[in-house]
Amino acid sequence: MPVRWSPPCSSTVKINVDACFFPNTKSAQVGVLIRDNEGFILGAKAAKLDHTSSSFAAEAEVVVYDIRLALDLGFRHVIIEGDSLLVMRKLQFGADDRSEVSALVWNALHLAKNLQIVTFSFVMRDENKAAHEMARVPLTSTSEIIWVEEAPATVEAIAAMDRRWTEPP
Repeated sequence: MPVRWSPPCSSTVKINVDACFFPNTKSAQVGVLIRDNEGFILGAKAAKLDHTSSSFAAEAEVVVYDIRLALDLGFRHVIIEGDSLLVMRKLQFGADDRSEVSALVWNALHLAKNLQIVTFSFVMRDENKAAHEMARVPLTSTSEIIWVEEAPATVEAIAAMDRRWTEPP
């Protein structure tokens, strides 16, 4: 049976993140999607990252973006999900290390102190399809776009499928 996005409890929002890395240009595009316990979109962001050393670094940097977006939108109880196992583990355990993402992890954990409740969680790609699609949103002349209570049509369609999947029979 396929695994799909699952909703958070009623007082929490779930933030899914993903990044697409482009090794030729050492850049990335990231996507952030915030949904409530019914699966409705509360906020979304697509952004370009220039001078990114790796996919690993882009996945860590997008977590910083999502915490900032959650704070800007006033959310304080969040679950942050991403499909980079290494990044999510570093955020879960907060261990000091000398990896290329240690400063980004420290920054994310420092920002997360402004949240009342935060959980970092690894999810499989199938549970992260909407965020993956956000990371693929075409950005032309701008370096970022933020949506409030909406998202691009392709992302809205995936979120709607997730809602149908999680509704009780």
